[in-house]
Amino acid sequence: GDGGITDGTVRVDGWREVTAYAALPDETGQGGVLVRAEPRLDEARAGANIARNAMLATAIIGSMTATVVVTGVVRRAQSRVDQMRADVLAMTADTEAPLDRLVDYGDDSIGTLGAAVADSLRRMQDEARDQVQAAREATAGERLGEAIVRGMDEGVVLMRADGVCQVCNSAAASAFGIDARSVIGDRFAMQRVLGAELLGQLTVLAAGEAPRPVPIDLEVNGRSLQLTAENFARSDRETPGLLVRVRDVTAIVEAEGLRRDLVSIVSHDLRTPLTVIASTIELMRDSRTPVAPPEDGRMLEMMDRNVERMQELIGDLLDSASLDAGQMQFDFDTIDLGALAREMAELHRTQAEARHMPLYVDVPIDTLLVRADRRRLRQVLANLLGNAVKYADDGAQVWLRVLSGEGAARIEVINTGHPIAPADQVRIFEKFYRGEHSRRTSRGTGLGLAISKQIAEAHGGSLWLERSDAASNVFCMTLPLIA
Repeated sequence: GDGGITDGTVRVDGWREVTAYAALPDETGQGGVLVRAEPRLDEARAGANIARNAMLATAIIGSMTATVVVTGVVRRAQSRVDQMRADVLAMTADTEAPLDRLVDYGDDSIGTLGAAVADSLRRMQDEARDQVQAAREATAGERLGEAIVRGMDEGVVLMRADGVCQVCNSAAASAFGIDARSVIGDRFAMQRVLGAELLGQLTVLAAGEAPRPVPIDLEVNGRSLQLTAENFARSDRETPGLLVRVRDVTAIVEAEGLRRDLVSIVSHDLRTPLTVIASTIELMRDSRTPVAPPEDGRMLEMMDRNVERMQELIGDLLDSASLDAGQMQFDFDTIDLGALAREMAELHRTQAEARHMPLYVDVPIDTLLVRADRRRLRQVLANLLGNAVKYADDGAQVWLRVLSGEGAARIEVINTGHPIAPADQVRIFEKFYRGEHSRRTSRGTGLGLAISKQIAEAHGGSLWLERSDAASNVFCMTLPLIA
């Protein structure tokens, strides 16, 4: 035709026929027809339903047959499983029950299950026994620890994180003047005893990272106490509480007071006769008429040196006692630090040259003014320079340097030669302490550096050992500059 398309549907023997007429020219130019045929859906569905019903009937029959077969097997196995369950319940209730019968359930899968259950229960029993034993040992350890704490001379107070007091031994109760039984279990007991402020200080110190607990001094009912605190927990799962140690240092404080009084009294009693002796020796030496033969003159010189030595010793003892009691008097004035350093270097130059030691002075041109007690500052510089010359080897070098920093002057006293032993470095500023080298080479009280450090601190400065090695020993002091 003219290329038009006509669709139509007809039923042919159970088929739905869809025919499309179209001009389909071939190689010869002849037309053709395109025909598409589909099966009827309702009849196809009916066939599928028949097949499905047949398969379902077959499955039901097979399932019923299998159920009949399996039911007998399950009933026989159920009795063994019920018995196993009863045995397991009995044995879990008794950790000492034997596990042998759990493995007698045959060689099939149920028997294998019984063996596995027995192995698991055996491990559970072992763990339970270990836990019971550990609990018994922990309980015994706690009882022993509590007995030790109760018998300690040092007071011990243990508080939980919420403040509840758990432990307060008799020593702590006696120190605080309280009944230990009245504070146990009380959340605010130690706050009432120590006060909220002091308890807060102890908590802060306990949380710090100091290498050792920092003590706090406390006066209670005329007793001198020393408290230290640290965090403490009985287990890793417990929030750390506060462990407070209480030391009654009343006897130590009283003994220290007696020592200071004794030093002060003895020093004053010795100073008066020594002053008289020194004056007499000076008068005999300056007399125009000889009063003794030449050999007696040498004896007088020796007496003079010993008197000077004893005066130095007594002076150190008096200074130490005055500084400890906070009674040293300072006469502050404006001091030119550079000029004072040059003056002190000249006073020690003769002593240094006698041992073939060059003494160098490095002082800035600019004037450095400090507020200081001139006599006490001379005392510190004399001690540092005297030590630098006295404890160095012959031929060593000595420097005195004065530097200007930000708002402060820095004084350095340096000598080369013999280094200070590491063990002595950490204790060199302790009173009466003398290192091994200083004990071998000269006499001394061990008070000079301790006094010098306290004088420097009284001036608002500091004194320390900067370095000590094979190359040199360096002592440094800082003093605030006048703005």
